[in-house]
Amino acid sequence: MQWLVSVIFLLIGIISGVGVSILIWKGIFERKLIKAKGSAESLIEEAKKEAFQIRKKGEALAKEHWYKQKKKFERDFYRERKNLEKERKRLEELEQQLEKKQEALQKKDKELRNLEKTIKEKLRKQTAEEERLKKLIEEETRRLEEVARLTKEEAKAELLRAVESQAKYEAAQLIYRIREEAKLKAEKQAKEIVTQAIQRCAASHTADTTVSVVLLPSDDMKGRIIGREGRNIRAFEAVTGVEVIIDDTPEAVTLSAFDPMRREMARLTLERLIQDGRIHPTRIEEMYERVKEEFDSYIRSIGEETVLELGLSGLHPDLLYYIGKMKFRTSYGQNLLVHSKEVAKLATLMASELGLNQELSKRAGLLHDIGKLADENVEGPHAVVGAQI
Repeated sequence: MQWLVSVIFLLIGIISGVGVSILIWKGIFERKLIKAKGSAESLIEEAKKEAFQIRKKGEALAKEHWYKQKKKFERDFYRERKNLEKERKRLEELEQQLEKKQEALQKKDKELRNLEKTIKEKLRKQTAEEERLKKLIEEETRRLEEVARLTKEEAKAELLRAVESQAKYEAAQLIYRIREEAKLKAEKQAKEIVTQAIQRCAASHTADTTVSVVLLPSDDMKGRIIGREGRNIRAFEAVTGVEVIIDDTPEAVTLSAFDPMRREMARLTLERLIQDGRIHPTRIEEMYERVKEEFDSYIRSIGEETVLELGLSGLHPDLLYYIGKMKFRTSYGQNLLVHSKEVAKLATLMASELGLNQELSKRAGLLHDIGKLADENVEGPHAVVGAQI
């Protein structure tokens, strides 16, 4: 009986412990559930905040991209508008030149018609004069035969002497009048030919300066050109003898020197250094020496391009070198190469108008100032020195 009671109490204790345990675990689970809900809500809130930040950042990036595209479009539009404006001006100038040329041709055609009429009138007068002389000879012959009782041959000889004297006098007057008219017409036509040649040539007149501009891929390149504490720019100026001017001009630096050849070598050196990317004093010296070695070939290539542009052939290789050097000389404020090319074209046009050798005229025009490039030790006027070259 006691055993049975013990078992019953044991069962009641177990059941009570299980119930208490269930209640305890239920409370624990409820607290965890509440905590989990709070964590989930905080995570959701943080996710919302992060999404909002991402959206704002995306909007800012999109706005920045739109602004950049807008600026690029405006730059492209401005550049295209400038190009169209330049093309419009060029077409207007071409139209004006064509109008002037048409007027000149009409004027020349009118003068030719007047000249033709004048020649026909002179031929008519000459024919009439011949008829008059013929009749005069016949009348003089009859008169001499009647008065002097001369033979026909004697009368003819006498008549010829008289007519010859009169004809010489009239011919001298005619020659003098024709010569004066020819002088006036020749001077007028010469001026017209020169004017037409200049109008057809329309070459640009550019003045040589003492600076050259080198374009940079970005403004960051200016700092690399200057170098730490300015060592690169000092080394460059010391090696090339050219002053480097770095100002606020975007993506460009300026080289200044009175010697055009030295300035050109400095420009080529700097452009190669920019392409190479390695800019330091040792590299500057190496690149300048390389440019210096290749500069003669560079000058000769300029001469070859000029000859090809003008359509000339058969020039001596040394002359090509002199022609290339013209690019680095000036004549009365104008670049010597530009001036010589302009003279070559003008000479060709004038030779065409006069029916002369165009090839020879073009060659003479291109080389007329070649004596200015002779060595300083050579004495004499540049025309004589050029002829010797």
